[in-house]
Amino acid sequence: MKIRKASQDDQRAILDLERYIFRDMGIELDENKLVHAYQLAAQQDDRTRYHFSRALVASQRENILGVLFAYSNEDEASVDLTFQKILADQYGYRKPVFPDRESFEHELYIDSIVVSENARGQGIGHGLLSAAKEMALSNGEEVLGLNVDLKNPRAHKLYEGFGFKQAGHVKLLEHNYQHMQLQLSKC
Repeated sequence: MKIRKASQDDQRAILDLERYIFRDMGIELDENKLVHAYQLAAQQDDRTRYHFSRALVASQRENILGVLFAYSNEDEASVDLTFQKILADQYGYRKPVFPDRESFEHELYIDSIVVSENARGQGIGHGLLSAAKEMALSNGEEVLGLNVDLKNPRAHKLYEGFGFKQAGHVKLLEHNYQHMQLQLSKC
C-alpha cells in the first residue's frame, strides 16, 4: 500500500469513497446528485471541498483504498461555493448541504477520512493520518483538527491513539460530533 497526494485521475474514485460519508451524515439530497455536482465543481474550481488537490490517498496497484481530505479553517467559507451553485443550476437545490461550521480557528481541518469497507482494519486510516501530519508540519501548521461522530467508537479510538484530544463539540446536520485536535508543536 502506498500513501500519496491524489491526482486528477483519482477524482472519480475518491468521490465514490465519499459516498460513505454522505450516507453516514444523512444528507437529504440524492447521493448520485451530490457526487455529480462535486465532480462538476472539482472540474471548475480547485477550491472545492472534495477537489483532488486537497486529498491524500492510500492506493494499492490501481485501486484507491482510502482518502483523506483536508483544508485550512480559513478556506471553509469558500469550499462549497461552486458546488452549491451547481446544485442550484442543475437540480434547483438552493439549501446549503453543509450549513454548519465544521472547523475551529487556526487549524488544518481534516474534513473526512474514508477507507473502503474491504480494506478496513489494515492501518490505512493511521497511514493517512501520518501523511496528513507530515504534510501539515511541512506547511508550518500547528494544529490538525477533525470531527468524529459520537456513534463511531472505532474512529474515536483511532484518533485518540494517534494523539488527538477533545477540543469541543459541534452539531452538523443534526448529528453530534466531538471536535478533536492534535497539537503538532508537541509532536
